[in-house]
Amino acid sequence: GEVTSVDENNRPLQRRSTQHITNDSRMLNTIKFTTLFSALLCIVNGQYDGIFVGLGTANSIVASKLVPNFQSKRFLVLELGGPLSKKNGGTDYPSYFQGEPNPQTRFDVPGEYSNIAWTAVGQPYQITQAPGWQGKGFGGNSQFNGMLFQTAPDYVLNQWPSGWQASDLSPYYQQLLSTLKVTDAPSADGQKYLTGIANAFATGYQAAGWTASDTRLLGSLQNLDGFYSTPYVVTDGTGARGGIAAPFLTSIVTASGTSSQSNLDIIANANVEAILFDSSDATTAVGVTYTLNGQSVTATLNAGGRVIVGAGALMTPRLLYLSGVGPAGSEGSVFSGTPVTFVRNNPAIGTLYDHVGSQFSVTASGLTRFNYSDYAANADVIDTWIAARNGPYAQYGPVSVAHMKSSSSVSHPDVELFVSPGSVGGSSADYNTANSFQAVLMLLSPLSKGTVKLDASNNIQFPDVYYNNAADATIMANALSRTLNSIVPQGSGLTLNFGPGTSSHPSLSQSSIDDLKTYVTASDQVAGVPYSRMIMNHWCGTVPLTAGSETAGGVEPTTLRVRGTSNVHVVDASLFPVIPASHPVATVMAVALKAADVLTTLFGQAATGSSAVTSALQSASSTDGLVSTGATSVAPSASGSSAGTSAASAGSSASASVNTATPSVVTDTNTLTSSAVSDSPQGSGSIGQTTLATGSNGQGSLTSTVPDARAEDPTSSANVMVPMTVMAAMLMSLAL
Repeated sequence: GEVTSVDENNRPLQRRSTQHITNDSRMLNTIKFTTLFSALLCIVNGQYDGIFVGLGTANSIVASKLVPNFQSKRFLVLELGGPLSKKNGGTDYPSYFQGEPNPQTRFDVPGEYSNIAWTAVGQPYQITQAPGWQGKGFGGNSQFNGMLFQTAPDYVLNQWPSGWQASDLSPYYQQLLSTLKVTDAPSADGQKYLTGIANAFATGYQAAGWTASDTRLLGSLQNLDGFYSTPYVVTDGTGARGGIAAPFLTSIVTASGTSSQSNLDIIANANVEAILFDSSDATTAVGVTYTLNGQSVTATLNAGGRVIVGAGALMTPRLLYLSGVGPAGSEGSVFSGTPVTFVRNNPAIGTLYDHVGSQFSVTASGLTRFNYSDYAANADVIDTWIAARNGPYAQYGPVSVAHMKSSSSVSHPDVELFVSPGSVGGSSADYNTANSFQAVLMLLSPLSKGTVKLDASNNIQFPDVYYNNAADATIMANALSRTLNSIVPQGSGLTLNFGPGTSSHPSLSQSSIDDLKTYVTASDQVAGVPYSRMIMNHWCGTVPLTAGSETAGGVEPTTLRVRGTSNVHVVDASLFPVIPASHPVATVMAVALKAADVLTTLFGQAATGSSAVTSALQSASSTDGLVSTGATSVAPSASGSSAGTSAASAGSSASASVNTATPSVVTDTNTLTSSAVSDSPQGSGSIGQTTLATGSNGQGSLTSTVPDARAEDPTSSANVMVPMTVMAAMLMSLAL
């Protein structure tokens, strides 16, 4: 496939210049001083009523609902990536659009789905602090994944806390179905393509007595032995990727990637390092610190403000850990490097789930596989998509999806089988013949779970989350047995060519459950083909909705407040207390819509803390005044400000102060992150702005470094008087 250099497809932005800058040292010092003065104003001036950490799938929905409805409040979005879809300012166009009058980004073309993850062109968008492959940018993983729409079954949701069960989320699923275009024929002409292998498997499904079904809504299908369909996916209605970009993000982000709302600032490429807490009330967040182009910046909250974290199920707990929120007493097991003290105890943070997969390959007589990365061979097909949005490139990849009961003893379908029109890959031609096809089994309701832990560089370690419960291996082995011994033999012209009993695994028998357990739990590869313990990147459950009292930890269901804090909220797949027995993106979006209603109510209330919350926090949490700096926790100085600390306030009163280490210059921008999905070197990626996208009154003396310093409002409790001697000393030290 095509490998396009970053320089060609991800054009570096030019910094805004108001005058020709020479090498004259006095001019440079003047500019530097002005820039740092502006940065200092940002550090000491509370500006925002709401700070969104990440503009991923969930936060994109929430922000699109909150920002336009609260014009009197100011909001800030800090996103590690930048624009992806052309609708929101993306400019990373595949090479085949050269010379075309209306090019689309690779994130707008469904057929590019399989050409991004684990490839050179996808590297600028990949998180480097987490296992697996996650993407960063406006819209989060909804711009990278296959957008397979499946509601979570009722029996799963009814294990969630009250207020978030099947009947509670049903209206939000329906809202999505009325807002989005969800179809099993995403091509603009309404036709289905590459269906040969799907039909071949369907013959086997029918022989097994499975039911052809509408797999958008899984609730009514859970008593069936098996069911199947062409995948129902989200499109924009014209054969391009659908989901977050158009119906939601376009209400707050322009086609050039800037904020369309005067009360919203959007800062791209911002690595959020830590949430800052009031030194006199360790439960109240007063702002966040983030790095931008190697400099550390602090954004502060106005009184009554809130931090809304939507950094994804891996990065959200990481940010909370680095902010001193987590299971107290477990710091030694969470951190491999210097630990952060969990001042704000939350025992439920960190537990992790993921679906796990195992693949095999079949040959199908009379059919030919399709390789989405072979642009030369697909020239005519690509031209068809460019001209009319028809054909295979209007589809995301998989062409068949089925759910089955692994055995007669289970109550609900517990394993999914999806089939793709391409092969398994790897280095051997034996498994990548012209008529070979990939099939993947995915465990829907794993019992195995792991814990989010950080290495010495505060990157997330690969979790021990697969098959640590022996029951999961039995389920997968039974499902594989059923597939290989019933579905494949009864399919139309199908022959197994990679899997147990073939040349890839000649010593394993398809008739032995023990051998099949060996196959699904193995950690090796054959000819470069990973066939078991496959990461599905459906991470969830790390900051779960939890019923009970403050000591239960997790997230309080009626407010989405992270327990141990008074004004930090989570909105992403971290909230799922039980992993959905489905692909998760529909549930992420439904939860986000409900979360928007919850937060709309909170933002509509008076900007005063709840006495009940405050009382519960005081009785359940330590409030010794420690404030996280993202790497360690330091006690506040007696005076509240000194050389090496910044006196700042944006919390619940004008007298409150934040004590944190002097912002350091971070030159390795891969070290710290808490964006919606992932990290990559700063300045790379198809970013409409690599720096600051402000609202209509945005300004700033260096747009690539800091947000604008707002005009002071003498009535605002966020404006804090800093001793002039302290300010002078800080300015002098920064300017030298």
